[in-house]
Amino acid sequence: MDEMWGFYGDKGHQLWLWWAIDHDNGVVVAYWSGTREHSNLDKLKALLVPLKIGKVYTDGNYAYVERFSSAVLVVSKKNTQKIERKHLS
Repeated sequence: MDEMWGFYGDKGHQLWLWWAIDHDNGVVVAYWSGTREHSNLDKLKALLVPLKIGKVYTDGNYAYVERFSSAVLVVSKKNTQKIERKHLS
């Protein structure tokens, strides 16, 4: 999982994309667009419930640490390279 941001008009009008990809094949499995507030991560998390996700790999953003249990969450830049690369594509 990761998030990225953009803006319209000026940087005061920010939009955030919260998204998740399949770690094995890079396919986007869910996404949510909104602000950087935790409530938008909660909406993405709700979209993932039916998928019965076993592990969530993130870059250590405090929002993920607060919203996922340590049994599921793996914080590691090594495991987020694929999704980070998609930001550039």
